Amino acid sequence: MKFLLKNFLSIVFLLSATIYTFAEEEIPLVLEGAVWKYLDDGNDLGTAWRESDYDDSSWESGASGLGFGNKGIVTTLDRGPSSSRNITFYFRKEFNVTTAQLNSLEGDDPFYQILVGIVRDDGAVIYINGDELYRENMPAGNIKWSTLASSSAGGTSETRFYDSSPEGTGKLVSGRNIVAVELHQSSPGSSDAGFNMWMSAFNVAPGYGMFHPPQSIKFENAGEGSTFFTPNFIDNDDLGWASRDRNGVGGGVIGGIADFDWLTGLPLADTGLGFAEGRCFAISNDHHEVYSQVPGDETLKYRVDLRNYVDVVVSFDVRTYDGGWPEAGLREGNGFEANQDYIKFNSHTSVDGDKYTKKEELNITGGGGAAEKVTEMLVAEDQVKKALVPTEDIGNDWVQLNYDDSAWLDVEKTNEDGNVIRGGVGFARSGTRVDPFDPFIALDLEEQMYRTSATVYLRIPFTVEDKSQFKSLVLGARTDDGFVAWLNGEKVIVFKGPEEPLWNSEATASNSDSIAQTMKDYSLNEYLEKLIIGQNILAIQALNKGISGSDFLFSCQLEGVTDQLAPRNDPPVTLNDLNRGINGSFYRYFFPVPDEANSYTFSYEAKCNENTESIFFDNFEIDGTPLTVDSYPSWIKLETSYQLDEKGLPFEDPDGDGISNYLEYAFGGNPEIPTIQSELGTPLMPQARLVEESGLRWFELSWRQANDATSGTLNSPIGGFVVRGIKYIPQISFNCETWGDATGADTFKQIGDPEINDDGTVTITARYINPIDTREVAFGRVKIEGYKVIIR
Repeated sequence: MKFLLKNFLSIVFLLSATIYTFAEEEIPLVLEGAVWKYLDDGNDLGTAWRESDYDDSSWESGASGLGFGNKGIVTTLDRGPSSSRNITFYFRKEFNVTTAQLNSLEGDDPFYQILVGIVRDDGAVIYINGDELYRENMPAGNIKWSTLASSSAGGTSETRFYDSSPEGTGKLVSGRNIVAVELHQSSPGSSDAGFNMWMSAFNVAPGYGMFHPPQSIKFENAGEGSTFFTPNFIDNDDLGWASRDRNGVGGGVIGGIADFDWLTGLPLADTGLGFAEGRCFAISNDHHEVYSQVPGDETLKYRVDLRNYVDVVVSFDVRTYDGGWPEAGLREGNGFEANQDYIKFNSHTSVDGDKYTKKEELNITGGGGAAEKVTEMLVAEDQVKKALVPTEDIGNDWVQLNYDDSAWLDVEKTNEDGNVIRGGVGFARSGTRVDPFDPFIALDLEEQMYRTSATVYLRIPFTVEDKSQFKSLVLGARTDDGFVAWLNGEKVIVFKGPEEPLWNSEATASNSDSIAQTMKDYSLNEYLEKLIIGQNILAIQALNKGISGSDFLFSCQLEGVTDQLAPRNDPPVTLNDLNRGINGSFYRYFFPVPDEANSYTFSYEAKCNENTESIFFDNFEIDGTPLTVDSYPSWIKLETSYQLDEKGLPFEDPDGDGISNYLEYAFGGNPEIPTIQSELGTPLMPQARLVEESGLRWFELSWRQANDATSGTLNSPIGGFVVRGIKYIPQISFNCETWGDATGADTFKQIGDPEINDDGTVTITARYINPIDTREVAFGRVKIEGYKVIIR
C-alpha cells in the first residue's frame, strides 16, 4: 500500500448551527437525498403497491429530490401529457433493520416512534410494510389515485421538510422493510411537484428525558429578560394570548389585532399544546389556561435529564399587562383583581424517571391597584422640530444626525395670546367647525400638501445624557395615515407605509380618524443601542393616503422607560406589583432544584378575568453544573475558563488560531491555546490522503473525535459517528461545489479500528467507496453538525 499526500486535496470544514441534543436510541432508516424506486406513468395502482412483497422491478430509480418545477430537483418526474396531467406519483424504498436494532427500539416497552421529515409538494401519504404511517397535507378517509392534496404548496413550503413523529409500534420488522409513499397534486394542472424524505426510528424519550441543561424558552420579539416590552399592534407577535378565540370572537381577531405566534428552541408536546401553537404561555381577556406535562395529564415529552448535573436552578420572567386596547375601544385597565387573576408555577422532579413529586414554586394573585410606569420623555409632542414638504428627490441624507435643516419650516404657531405653540403637523378641511385634529396641529400644511403631496419630512433633535438607564424605548404617534421613522439614520419602524419609501410616497392604507387621534405606542426596544450620548435625531416621513385626502395628521413623542419603577414589593406579592400600565414590566424568579432530582419538568397555570388584562410567562431557563462532559455547553463549563454568552460561543475563536470553539470541541483541541496541533504534536484538523492499493487510487479522510460512547459508525444506517451531541460526516467533492452528502454510509466506509490516542481522543479513518483513478482533483471535508431528535 502506498500513501500519496497531495497538495491539491483541499479540506474544507462546514458547521451546522442546529440545536443539538443527544439520543442514543435513534436509528436512521432512510437518508435525505437517497435513491428511490418511482412510477410516474399516470397509472392507478390501487393499494397493492404499498405492500412489502409488491414487485417494483420494472420501476425506474432516481435520487431525491424527485419532481419538476421546483428547486432541489435531482431526478425529474414526468408530468404526463398536457391533456391529462398526472395527479399521483408512487415511490418505494427498501431498508434493513437488524434484530439488535429492533430489540433496542422495543426493549421492555414495545412503543417507539418513527421520525419523519418529508418534502411534499403538494401532499403525501407514507406506508411502512403496507400499513399507513402518516399523511401530510392530505384529507381524511380513503386515499385514491384521484384524491387531491388538501392545499397547494407555495414559496418555501415547496421545498420545506415537514417533521413529524407518528407512533411506529409494530410497523418495523427484522430484516427487509419497505417504505412506500404516494405524492398527490392539489390540482390536475399543477406546475410543480417535489418529494424528498428522511426517516428514522426512536425509542420514546428515556425515562429521565432527552434534553440536557442548559435549556431556554423565549417568546418572539418580547425582549430579553433584562428589558421591558411594549404592545405593538402592527407587529402582532409582540403580544400573545393563550386562546385562538379572543373575547369569544371567532378567529381570534378584535379591532384588527390577530393571533400571535410563539417560538421555542425546544421540540415539545403534541400539536395544539406546543409553544408555537397559539395555546401557550400567555393568557388574556377573560381566559383560563393550563400548561401541564405531568404524567396522567398528557404524554410527558419534555423532560430535562439532570443525572449529570448539580446546583440546578430554574428561572423565568412573569410579565403583566393591563393598559387597555384602544383600537378595540377598551378602556385602560384598573389592575388585577384579588382571587380572580392569578399565575401558578409548579416544578415536578423525579429520582427514578417514573414517579414525579410536585412542588408549587409560585402562586400570586391580583390586588393592590394598578401601578404606573416611570419614563423619561426624550421627545415631547411640543418638542422643537423642523418640517419639509418635498417637491423633488433630495436623497436620503436628511435622516442623518448632521444634516442641515436650517431652511426647513419650524413646526409651531402663535396663539391669540402671542404665545408660541408647538406640536404636530397636518391639516383638516372641515370649514368653520372645530376638527378633532386641530388640537394636535401646530403647523398647518394644507397649502403645501392638499392635492400636491402625500409626504412631509420631519426632523426632531433630542438629547440623551445617560442611555444605560433605559430598559425600553417607546415611540408614541398620532397618525393619519402612516409613517416611516428613523433613529440616528437607521430605519426603526414602518406603519402603513412602503418599506423603502420614495420622496413622493403615500400611505399604503388609511388609518381611521378615531384611531389617528389616539397616541399609539410602538416598541423600539431592539434599537436602544442606537441612542447616542449627547445629540440625537428622530426623523419621520409622515404619509397621507393620497394627495386628495381631506385631512392629515402626524404628532409624536419618544419615551425611555427606566428601571426607576413605581414602588412595588420585592419579590412581588401581587400581579399589580408587576403591572406598569401600557408598558409591560417583569420580575425574574429563581428556584433551585434538589440535587437528588434526576429528571425535571414543570406545569403552569394562569387566569385573568377582564378583557384588558394579560399575564405572560417568559424566558424560562434551566441550568446547572455538569459533572462530566456530555455536550458542548458542559465542555465549555468544565474544560475552559469561558462563559457560554461571551468567548465561549460556538463560532467564536478567542485564541485566534483560526479554529472556532465548536471545532476545537469536535476535534479535541484547546480553545485557550493558539495552535493547529494537538497536544501530541499531530494535526488537530482532519487530514486527506491518496492511497494506492491493488493498482487503484483511493481517497481517504481521517479525523480526531472524543474517545467516548457513540451511537453510530459509517457502517451503520446513521452514516456517521455521533459523540457527545455532535455528528461527524466525511464528504467528498470533485468540484468543491457539489458534495457527497449521503451522510457517510453511501459514500465512505471506515478503514480498520479507531486509533486510540493518548489525549482522550481516537482517530477515525474513512475511505471513499469508489476509486478515483480518473479524477484529476478531489476535495474532502468532515462535516460537523448538531445532532437532534424532533418530538412534536
